[in-house]
Amino acid sequence: MKKIFGILILLFVMSNVVVFADEKSIYLQLLQSNKMAELEEHLKKWEANEPNNPEMFIGYFNYYLNMARNETIVFGGKNPPKGDTYFSITDPKTGDNIGYMYGEVKYDPSYAEKALQIINRGLAIAPSRLDMHFGKTRLLAELHSYGKQKEYLLKIFDIGKTINNKWLWSDGKVLEDAENVFVNSIHDYISEWYNANDKIAFASVLEIGEALTIYYPDNPIGYNDCGLFYAQNGDMANAEKYFLSGYRVDTEDEVLIGNLAYLYEAKKNVGEAIKYYKIMAKSMNPKYSEYAKKRITELSK
Repeated sequence: MKKIFGILILLFVMSNVVVFADEKSIYLQLLQSNKMAELEEHLKKWEANEPNNPEMFIGYFNYYLNMARNETIVFGGKNPPKGDTYFSITDPKTGDNIGYMYGEVKYDPSYAEKALQIINRGLAIAPSRLDMHFGKTRLLAELHSYGKQKEYLLKIFDIGKTINNKWLWSDGKVLEDAENVFVNSIHDYISEWYNANDKIAFASVLEIGEALTIYYPDNPIGYNDCGLFYAQNGDMANAEKYFLSGYRVDTEDEVLIGNLAYLYEAKKNVGEAIKYYKIMAKSMNPKYSEYAKKRITELSK
């Protein structure tokens, strides 16, 4: 089952494009209509007319991506994908679960490599285009090339430092609030690695989390990600160190407050646990507040 897939396409559709609108609108229409032969011809003409246009390289990237991507339906699979939609299959007589139905995506390695090569050419021309960088890292994630994904993210950190986080986005427009967009996007990758059930992906969490604390020391997210890594490995001392470092950066970060409270509860340090639960109890989020109050009551018995 083949379906249109474009890592960058949604952002392009949402933007009000003026520059290169004709060539780009034609490319998007052909891609969405799944007219791949016509799209290939259009891209060749576009490249001949505007060989240094980053949008043209993105067009090729999405073309190769869709040629590479193939989705099939798995019926009766035993291991449903984490974070994706799936349906349980039950025995009509007993009601017992006998498997799952879900979509499984595979990539043709030849086309996937062409997608990576073309986006690399575009990035050589437009190294400040964060949407293109993230398009590449998304493909590496889809290919489960977690080691390469991690190494490329580290390269993006260095580029960001060189250009003082003055990132560009679709059609070369300046990316507003670039630092927060970047940090939150990196955090999303880290969250995916936690759920990937892959040793390389999990090991990458710490290296990228530490990079966040080095390049963005005033943002609490990296400290929290590192703390979670150590907590999941049973290293409560380092988890505490990173959670406290993040809390000192932002004493109102409710995720860190909650993690500190839970960590101290796990360590049976009731006094410190109640201290942070009391802070959480003042949250404007009723779920956080009610949960904290319940924990305070239980721990105070």
